[in-house]
Amino acid sequence: MFELSADKAIRQRCLARQDFYRTQNTYKKAIDDLAKEKERITKEMEHVTDEKNRIIMEKDSEIDRLKELLVQNGITI
Repeated sequence: MFELSADKAIRQRCLARQDFYRTQNTYKKAIDDLAKEKERITKEMEHVTDEKNRIIMEKDSEIDRLKELLVQNGITI
């Protein structure tokens, strides 16, 4: 009778350990997936920021050119 109880206790501990590792691996995978998604989003944001800065520089240059054109034609703002 005692052996049967001991076997059952061992089996329960093994099942609990399996469940623990399964849960732990699930959390690890979720964390890894989120880290990859964060990296992807960060790269995308960097790309968008670079593009925005490029456009701003172009527009600043155009504004400077138009201001110079106004000055050349004697128009002040």
